[in-house]
Amino acid sequence: MRAWRFWGLLFLLSAFTQPVLAEPFEFTSRTYGGFPQLLRGEVQAEVTLKAILEIPPGPGPHAALVVAHSCAGWGGIGHGEKMILDAAREAGYATLIHDSFGPRGWKNVCSGEAGTAGNPSVIADAFAALEALSKDPRIKKDAIFIAGASMGGMTAWFAALEPLRQRLVTGGARFAGHSAFYPAGGNGFIADKVFTGGPVVVMFGLDDDWTPPKRVRLMMERQMAFAKEPQPEIRFVDYAGARHGWLNVQMQDVKFLPKASSQLNCPLIFTGQGAAFSRLIWADGREMDVAPTDVRKYMADCAIPGVTMQGHVDVTRKSLDEMIALMNRVDRK
Repeated sequence: MRAWRFWGLLFLLSAFTQPVLAEPFEFTSRTYGGFPQLLRGEVQAEVTLKAILEIPPGPGPHAALVVAHSCAGWGGIGHGEKMILDAAREAGYATLIHDSFGPRGWKNVCSGEAGTAGNPSVIADAFAALEALSKDPRIKKDAIFIAGASMGGMTAWFAALEPLRQRLVTGGARFAGHSAFYPAGGNGFIADKVFTGGPVVVMFGLDDDWTPPKRVRLMMERQMAFAKEPQPEIRFVDYAGARHGWLNVQMQDVKFLPKASSQLNCPLIFTGQGAAFSRLIWADGREMDVAPTDVRKYMADCAIPGVTMQGHVDVTRKSLDEMIALMNRVDRK
Protein backbone atom coordinates (compact mmCIF):
# COMPACT_ATOMS: atom_id res chain seq x y z
CA MET A 1 0.00 0.00 0.00
CA ARG A 2 2.81 2.40 0.86
CA ALA A 3 4.50 1.86 -2.54
CA TRP A 4 1.16 2.46 -4.28
CA ARG A 5 0.70 5.76 -2.47
CA PHE A 6 4.23 6.86 -3.29
CA TRP A 7 4.08 6.12 -7.01
CA GLY A 8 0.45 7.26 -7.16
CA LEU A 9 1.69 10.63 -5.97
CA LEU A 10 4.09 10.67 -8.91
CA PHE A 11 1.21 10.41 -11.38
CA LEU A 12 -0.67 13.19 -9.60
CA LEU A 13 2.38 15.44 -9.77
CA SER A 14 2.73 14.70 -13.46
CA ALA A 15 -0.90 15.55 -14.07
CA PHE A 16 -0.99 18.87 -12.26
CA THR A 17 2.48 20.35 -12.70
CA GLN A 18 3.06 20.13 -16.45
CA PRO A 19 5.26 21.08 -18.22
CA VAL A 20 7.54 20.08 -15.31
CA LEU A 21 8.77 16.51 -15.88
CA ALA A 22 8.13 14.30 -12.84
CA GLU A 23 9.77 10.91 -12.92
CA PRO A 24 10.72 8.04 -10.62
CA PHE A 25 14.29 8.10 -9.36
CA GLU A 26 16.11 5.45 -7.36
CA PHE A 27 19.46 5.37 -5.60
CA THR A 28 21.29 3.26 -3.04
CA SER A 29 21.97 4.37 0.53
CA ARG A 30 23.06 2.76 3.79
CA THR A 31 21.65 2.29 7.26
CA TYR A 32 23.87 2.98 10.28
CA GLY A 33 23.18 1.95 13.86
CA GLY A 34 24.32 5.32 15.27
CA PHE A 35 26.72 8.20 14.71
CA PRO A 36 29.77 6.37 16.13
CA GLN A 37 29.08 3.52 13.72
CA LEU A 38 28.72 5.96 10.83
CA LEU A 39 32.04 7.64 11.60
CA ARG A 40 33.73 4.24 11.82
CA GLY A 41 32.17 3.15 8.53
CA GLU A 42 30.20 0.30 10.10
CA VAL A 43 27.29 -0.24 7.70
CA GLN A 44 24.25 -2.04 9.07
CA ALA A 45 22.55 -2.57 5.70
CA GLU A 46 22.26 -1.20 2.17
CA VAL A 47 18.88 0.07 0.99
CA THR A 48 17.41 1.21 -2.32
CA LEU A 49 15.43 4.41 -1.92
CA LYS A 50 12.57 5.55 -4.13
CA ALA A 51 12.35 9.23 -4.99
CA ILE A 52 10.50 11.68 -7.21
CA LEU A 53 12.63 13.90 -9.43
CA GLU A 54 11.05 16.90 -11.12
CA ILE A 55 12.88 18.66 -13.94
CA PRO A 56 11.79 22.15 -15.05
CA PRO A 57 11.24 22.95 -18.72
CA GLY A 58 13.96 24.53 -20.81
CA PRO A 59 17.56 23.66 -21.55
CA GLY A 60 19.66 22.34 -18.70
CA PRO A 61 21.60 21.64 -16.74
CA HIS A 62 19.41 22.87 -13.87
CA ALA A 63 20.17 23.77 -10.28
CA ALA A 64 18.35 21.39 -7.94
CA LEU A 65 16.97 21.11 -4.42
CA VAL A 66 16.97 17.91 -2.37
CA VAL A 67 14.14 17.98 0.19
CA ALA A 68 14.65 15.87 3.33
CA HIS A 69 11.38 14.84 4.96
CA SER A 70 10.36 15.09 8.60
CA CYS A 71 10.04 12.39 11.26
CA ALA A 72 6.48 11.75 10.03
CA GLY A 73 7.87 10.31 6.80
CA TRP A 74 6.94 11.02 3.21
CA GLY A 75 3.99 9.43 1.48
CA GLY A 76 2.54 12.42 -0.28
CA ILE A 77 1.02 13.79 2.93
CA GLY A 78 3.90 15.99 4.07
CA HIS A 79 2.47 19.52 4.00
CA GLY A 80 5.75 21.15 4.98
CA GLU A 81 7.65 19.26 2.31
CA LYS A 82 5.04 20.24 -0.27
CA MET A 83 5.45 23.93 0.57
CA ILE A 84 9.22 23.67 0.11
CA LEU A 85 8.88 21.71 -3.14
CA ASP A 86 6.32 24.14 -4.56
CA ALA A 87 8.47 27.18 -3.74
CA ALA A 88 11.55 25.67 -5.37
CA ARG A 89 9.60 24.53 -8.41
CA GLU A 90 8.06 27.96 -8.91
CA ALA A 91 11.54 29.50 -8.70
CA GLY A 92 12.71 27.28 -11.56
CA TYR A 93 14.65 24.61 -9.68
CA ALA A 94 14.67 20.88 -10.22
CA THR A 95 13.53 19.07 -7.07
CA LEU A 96 14.04 15.65 -5.55
CA ILE A 97 12.30 14.16 -2.54
CA HIS A 98 13.02 10.64 -1.35
CA ASP A 99 11.40 8.23 1.10
CA SER A 100 13.89 7.33 3.83
CA PHE A 101 11.47 5.22 5.87
CA GLY A 102 9.61 2.81 3.58
CA PRO A 103 12.57 0.62 2.55
CA ARG A 104 13.61 0.33 6.21
CA GLY A 105 10.16 -0.61 7.46
CA TRP A 106 9.79 2.63 9.41
CA LYS A 107 6.57 4.64 9.34
CA ASN A 108 6.80 7.50 11.81
CA VAL A 109 9.87 8.00 14.01
CA CYS A 110 8.76 11.12 15.88
CA SER A 111 8.73 9.22 19.17
CA GLY A 112 12.03 7.45 18.60
CA GLU A 113 10.80 4.31 16.82
CA ALA A 114 14.00 4.11 14.73
CA GLY A 115 16.24 4.31 17.79
CA THR A 116 19.79 5.52 17.29
CA ALA A 117 19.70 4.47 13.61
CA GLY A 118 17.25 7.17 12.53
CA ASN A 119 19.33 10.34 12.37
CA PRO A 120 22.56 8.97 10.85
CA SER A 121 20.64 6.96 8.27
CA VAL A 122 18.58 9.87 6.93
CA ILE A 123 21.78 11.92 6.69
CA ALA A 124 23.37 9.10 4.71
CA ASP A 125 20.34 9.24 2.42
CA ALA A 126 20.82 12.96 1.78
CA PHE A 127 24.42 12.49 0.71
CA ALA A 128 23.46 9.48 -1.41
CA ALA A 129 20.87 11.66 -3.16
CA LEU A 130 23.53 14.32 -3.72
CA GLU A 131 25.88 11.83 -5.36
CA ALA A 132 23.14 10.34 -7.53
CA LEU A 133 21.94 13.75 -8.72
CA SER A 134 25.47 14.96 -9.43
CA LYS A 135 25.80 12.17 -12.01
CA ASP A 136 22.64 13.22 -13.89
CA PRO A 137 23.64 15.38 -16.90
CA ARG A 138 20.43 17.41 -16.56
CA ILE A 139 21.54 18.68 -13.12
CA LYS A 140 24.23 21.26 -12.32
CA LYS A 141 26.43 19.23 -10.02
CA ASP A 142 27.84 22.34 -8.31
CA ALA A 143 24.37 23.80 -7.64
CA ILE A 144 22.57 21.10 -5.65
CA PHE A 145 20.96 22.48 -2.50
CA ILE A 146 19.24 20.83 0.45
CA ALA A 147 16.32 21.92 2.62
CA GLY A 148 14.01 20.36 5.15
CA ALA A 149 11.83 20.97 8.18
CA SER A 150 12.08 19.47 11.68
CA MET A 151 14.00 16.20 11.19
CA GLY A 152 14.54 17.33 7.60
CA GLY A 153 15.93 20.61 8.92
CA MET A 154 18.34 18.64 11.06
CA THR A 155 19.38 16.74 7.94
CA ALA A 156 19.96 19.99 6.05
CA TRP A 157 22.24 21.21 8.87
CA PHE A 158 24.19 17.97 9.20
CA ALA A 159 24.70 17.92 5.43
CA ALA A 160 26.89 21.00 5.97
CA LEU A 161 29.33 19.08 8.21
CA GLU A 162 32.57 17.83 6.69
CA PRO A 163 33.13 14.81 9.00
CA LEU A 164 29.88 13.32 7.68
CA ARG A 165 30.52 14.28 4.05
CA GLN A 166 33.99 12.72 4.13
CA ARG A 167 32.60 9.44 5.41
CA LEU A 168 29.51 9.30 3.17
CA VAL A 169 30.67 10.78 -0.15
CA THR A 170 33.22 8.97 -2.29
CA GLY A 171 34.06 11.95 -4.51
CA GLY A 172 34.14 15.70 -4.12
CA ALA A 173 30.39 16.35 -4.24
CA ARG A 174 29.02 18.77 -1.67
CA PHE A 175 25.79 20.69 -1.23
CA ALA A 176 25.83 24.26 -2.52
CA GLY A 177 23.63 25.60 0.28
CA HIS A 178 21.48 24.52 3.22
CA SER A 179 18.09 25.74 4.48
CA ALA A 180 16.85 24.37 7.81
CA PHE A 181 13.27 25.08 8.95
CA TYR A 182 12.64 24.61 12.72
CA PRO A 183 15.33 21.90 12.85
CA ALA A 184 15.65 19.14 15.39
CA GLY A 185 19.09 18.11 16.51
CA GLY A 186 21.22 17.29 19.50
CA ASN A 187 24.40 15.88 17.98
CA GLY A 188 27.72 17.38 16.93
CA PHE A 189 31.21 16.35 15.93
CA ILE A 190 34.68 17.24 17.19
CA ALA A 191 36.93 17.42 14.13
CA ASP A 192 39.82 19.36 12.61
CA LYS A 193 37.60 20.53 9.74
CA VAL A 194 33.93 21.04 10.55
CA PHE A 195 32.08 22.61 7.60
CA THR A 196 31.82 21.70 3.93
CA GLY A 197 31.71 25.36 2.85
CA GLY A 198 28.18 26.03 1.57
CA PRO A 199 26.11 28.85 3.13
CA VAL A 200 23.53 27.89 5.75
CA VAL A 201 20.32 29.56 6.88
CA VAL A 202 18.64 28.18 10.02
CA MET A 203 15.12 29.36 10.85
CA PHE A 204 13.66 29.09 14.34
CA GLY A 205 10.18 29.67 15.75
CA LEU A 206 10.61 31.34 19.12
CA ASP A 207 7.49 29.58 20.47
CA ASP A 208 8.73 26.14 19.37
CA ASP A 209 8.51 23.76 22.34
CA TRP A 210 9.24 20.57 20.35
CA THR A 211 12.69 21.45 19.01
CA PRO A 212 13.47 24.36 21.34
CA PRO A 213 15.66 27.02 19.69
CA LYS A 214 17.66 27.39 22.92
CA ARG A 215 18.96 23.82 22.73
CA VAL A 216 19.30 23.50 18.95
CA ARG A 217 21.03 26.84 18.60
CA LEU A 218 23.45 25.91 21.41
CA MET A 219 24.27 22.73 19.49
CA MET A 220 25.01 24.74 16.35
CA GLU A 221 27.00 27.44 18.13
CA ARG A 222 29.15 24.84 19.88
CA GLN A 223 29.69 23.11 16.55
CA MET A 224 30.82 26.42 15.08
CA ALA A 225 33.19 26.94 18.03
CA PHE A 226 34.94 23.65 17.26
CA ALA A 227 35.73 24.78 13.71
CA LYS A 228 39.37 25.70 13.11
CA GLU A 229 38.91 26.57 9.44
CA PRO A 230 37.30 29.77 8.07
CA GLN A 231 33.58 29.28 8.50
CA PRO A 232 30.97 29.56 5.77
CA GLU A 233 28.11 32.03 6.03
CA ILE A 234 25.77 30.75 8.75
CA ARG A 235 22.69 32.83 9.55
CA PHE A 236 20.10 32.32 12.25
CA VAL A 237 16.65 33.78 11.61
CA ASP A 238 14.16 34.01 14.49
CA TYR A 239 10.38 34.28 14.03
CA ALA A 240 8.43 35.60 17.00
CA GLY A 241 5.11 33.88 17.64
CA ALA A 242 5.95 30.85 15.47
CA ARG A 243 5.57 27.31 16.76
CA HIS A 244 6.98 24.07 15.45
CA GLY A 245 5.47 23.09 12.10
CA TRP A 246 4.67 26.57 10.80
CA LEU A 247 4.86 25.30 7.20
CA ASN A 248 1.69 23.29 7.90
CA VAL A 249 -0.45 26.31 7.07
CA GLN A 250 -3.66 24.25 7.12
CA MET A 251 -3.12 23.75 10.88
CA GLN A 252 -4.68 27.01 12.03
CA ASP A 253 -5.22 26.01 15.66
CA VAL A 254 -2.60 24.85 18.14
CA LYS A 255 -2.27 21.06 18.03
CA PHE A 256 -1.08 19.23 21.14
CA LEU A 257 0.95 16.04 20.61
CA PRO A 258 1.05 14.09 23.89
CA LYS A 259 3.32 11.29 22.62
CA ALA A 260 6.04 13.55 21.25
CA SER A 261 8.58 15.09 23.61
CA SER A 262 11.06 17.93 23.94
CA GLN A 263 14.70 17.24 24.77
CA LEU A 264 15.35 20.69 26.20
CA ASN A 265 16.81 19.21 29.40
CA CYS A 266 18.81 16.49 27.64
CA PRO A 267 22.54 16.84 26.94
CA LEU A 268 23.94 17.53 23.51
CA ILE A 269 26.10 14.68 22.24
CA PHE A 270 29.34 15.56 20.44
CA THR A 271 31.21 12.59 18.99
CA GLY A 272 34.98 12.81 19.36
CA GLN A 273 37.50 12.14 16.63
CA GLY A 274 37.56 8.51 15.64
CA ALA A 275 34.33 8.03 17.63
CA ALA A 276 36.57 7.21 20.61
CA PHE A 277 34.49 9.23 23.08
CA SER A 278 31.33 11.32 23.36
CA ARG A 279 31.24 14.76 24.94
CA LEU A 280 27.97 15.58 26.67
CA ILE A 281 27.07 19.27 26.92
CA TRP A 282 24.11 20.58 28.91
CA ALA A 283 22.39 23.93 28.48
CA ASP A 284 23.37 24.85 32.06
CA GLY A 285 27.08 24.69 31.15
CA ARG A 286 27.98 21.20 32.39
CA GLU A 287 30.25 19.07 30.20
CA MET A 288 31.39 15.46 30.50
CA ASP A 289 33.34 13.04 28.30
CA VAL A 290 31.98 9.48 28.34
CA ALA A 291 32.33 6.29 26.35
CA PRO A 292 29.86 6.16 23.42
CA THR A 293 28.29 3.08 24.96
CA ASP A 294 27.44 5.07 28.12
CA VAL A 295 25.53 7.88 26.38
CA ARG A 296 22.16 6.16 26.58
CA LYS A 297 21.96 6.30 30.38
CA TYR A 298 22.40 10.08 30.36
CA MET A 299 19.52 10.43 27.90
CA ALA A 300 17.10 8.42 30.03
CA ASP A 301 14.24 10.31 31.67
CA CYS A 302 15.36 13.77 30.50
CA ALA A 303 12.67 14.26 27.83
CA ILE A 304 9.65 16.47 28.52
CA PRO A 305 6.45 14.83 27.15
CA GLY A 306 3.86 16.83 25.26
CA VAL A 307 4.60 19.39 22.55
CA THR A 308 2.65 21.69 20.23
CA MET A 309 2.43 22.54 16.54
CA GLN A 310 0.72 25.31 14.59
CA GLY A 311 0.84 26.64 11.05
CA HIS A 312 1.70 30.26 10.33
CA VAL A 313 1.01 31.70 6.88
CA ASP A 314 3.13 34.85 7.20
CA VAL A 315 6.15 33.03 8.63
CA THR A 316 5.82 30.39 5.92
CA ARG A 317 6.06 33.06 3.24
CA LYS A 318 9.02 34.78 4.88
CA SER A 319 10.95 31.56 5.52
CA LEU A 320 10.44 30.22 2.00
CA ASP A 321 11.65 33.58 0.68
CA GLU A 322 14.80 33.12 2.78
CA MET A 323 15.42 29.73 1.21
CA ILE A 324 14.92 30.91 -2.36
CA ALA A 325 17.06 34.01 -1.77
CA LEU A 326 19.97 31.84 -0.59
CA MET A 327 19.63 29.52 -3.58
CA ASN A 328 19.31 32.34 -6.09
CA ARG A 329 22.33 34.12 -4.68
CA VAL A 330 24.52 31.04 -4.88
CA ASP A 331 23.21 30.09 -8.31
CA ARG A 332 23.43 33.75 -9.42
CA LYS A 333 19.87 33.89 -10.70
